[in-house]
Amino acid sequence: MSGRWHAIAVILVAMALAAGCEAGNDDDNGSGDAIPECVEYTLDGCAPLYPASYDQVWTQTLDSGCAEFGTACHAQADAAGATRGLTFVDPQQTYDHLTMTSMTSELGPLVVPGDPLCSPLFVRLATDDAAIRMPPGGTGLSAGALCSIGTWIADGASYQPP
Repeated sequence: MSGRWHAIAVILVAMALAAGCEAGNDDDNGSGDAIPECVEYTLDGCAPLYPASYDQVWTQTLDSGCAEFGTACHAQADAAGATRGLTFVDPQQTYDHLTMTSMTSELGPLVVPGDPLCSPLFVRLATDDAAIRMPPGGTGLSAGALCSIGTWIADGASYQPP
């Protein structure tokens, strides 16, 4: 699997797992493994795979992999990762779900602006615990993809719609 597709697969799985937990909870992923509130990860000096902006996270990871071809985990409402409506069909709707900008989200914020290490999305992507890391059974996202996503969150997780 190419690096880009591997990164996309990891994010898809991460989002599916992250959809089932709220920030700061003691829930598990069905395996009995508690999901930590925060993760240890160093973003200082990291080398991003792509520019650290929501537009790039959306284009290079979410839309191009998590929702591509209508069969991915977040492609439609009945997809495996579409728990509580977390689908990636529209950049604004997805951003609202991730940051809980939309009051219709039942997930709680999966992205905490300014705090990547305690954002449930990043915790699931960056953890060393294979039982809860996205995607399950995978090696995780590349360091560059984690750098891009983590830096975007650290910088405030902003989004300027076109």
